[in-house]
Amino acid sequence: MSTQIKADDLLAVDLITQADHLLSEGYQFAAGATARAALDACLRQLCQLYDCEPPRKKLRHSCNVERLERLQKLGVFDKATAGEEARLYLTGSLIVHAVPGALEGVDTFLQGVRRFIETVMEGGAV
Repeated sequence: MSTQIKADDLLAVDLITQADHLLSEGYQFAAGATARAALDACLRQLCQLYDCEPPRKKLRHSCNVERLERLQKLGVFDKATAGEEARLYLTGSLIVHAVPGALEGVDTFLQGVRRFIETVMEGGAV
């Protein structure tokens, strides 16, 4: 089994491309929400690749927190990468929930999600 995800197989690449387009058109909220969806898709696909997708009925908190914990326990992420992903997830949550001031950081959030996805595709996180 290959533990590297190819760009063609990653839904997150399509979503981050769409988020870039939305941001270029001035749709900050939509761009942030789409980038957050890209992050979700990336983690879901990694869990499927490593056969560690959490069962929906036993989730303690959000699906992505559970996914991240499982991937880190398997050694898929080092502590720094897991911390970066957790920060991105929190930022994405602030954007999606329209917390005042959060939209000002959409461009930075998009860049961070793109770096995370590129790391996954290069095998740097896997």
